[in-house]
Amino acid sequence: MDYGRLPLDEQLAGLRALLTRNPTLVEVLTRAAVLALPDWYLVAGCLYQTVWNIVTGQPPESGILDHDLAYFDGSELSWAAEDARRLLPATRLCRGGDRHIRGHHRLPWPAR
Repeated sequence: MDYGRLPLDEQLAGLRALLTRNPTLVEVLTRAAVLALPDWYLVAGCLYQTVWNIVTGQPPESGILDHDLAYFDGSELSWAAEDARRLLPATRLCRGGDRHIRGHHRLPWPAR
């Protein structure tokens, strides 16, 4: 299917359909939602790789070594606060493999 030529709402529906074929990705998103990370999102590597795998006929989880969560907490910018969040048990995100939580508050952030 040529998703790029579809209306945006259909492109988003197609992306969601592709991403939900990766059970580990779904599990990470489900568990991440309860971690109470401020302004969090799943970083693109595992999203891109899932789509690439599917369109090239590979298993959805093939070659995905980690799932990175990024978050922004403007109220606490210390390294200690970030380290505390990074120490959250990986098993809370997924049953296996490496999962990373990283604050992006030291990077240039777009105006909100």
